[in-house]
Amino acid sequence: MRRPGRPILSARGSCPGTRSSWANGQRWLAPVAIAIQRSGGVPQPACALPWSSTWTPAGWQRTCQPRYRPLLELALRVMERAITPAAADVVVLATDGAEDEALAALQANYRLGRAEASALGLLTDDAIANVLLALIDGPSWGAEKKTARAGGSTSPGGAD
Repeated sequence: MRRPGRPILSARGSCPGTRSSWANGQRWLAPVAIAIQRSGGVPQPACALPWSSTWTPAGWQRTCQPRYRPLLELALRVMERAITPAAADVVVLATDGAEDEALAALQANYRLGRAEASALGLLTDDAIANVLLALIDGPSWGAEKKTARAGGSTSPGGAD
């Protein structure tokens, strides 16, 4: 039996993200739910998922579209565990259930369950870390830290 590949499992309406090659040799798109943006020269986390705007007496209110709220909530939990050591890039603290978190993130872009992920051998330690880092725009945090060490902006480690 032939194992399904990335194109067969692709979901409609994919989230933007980071592509990386995994153990099965294919390039998968890990979604970015929280992106790093500059505000007044200081890097700040911001929702990178599709928004909806609703008019209220207080003005326009922007909220993450309901379909993407679980992904945003997952990203916020991952970000709470993320640390930014002075000499290293962003590190996501592993927890029990990291496989399910990575799988939940991938489900934003793929029709993928535990059985498919297992059959494809997707969720290696490196793949899980890459997906969780992508979810919180980890590579950009690392780039910001390198800029700060070179005398650029301040470190994003203290951003709310």
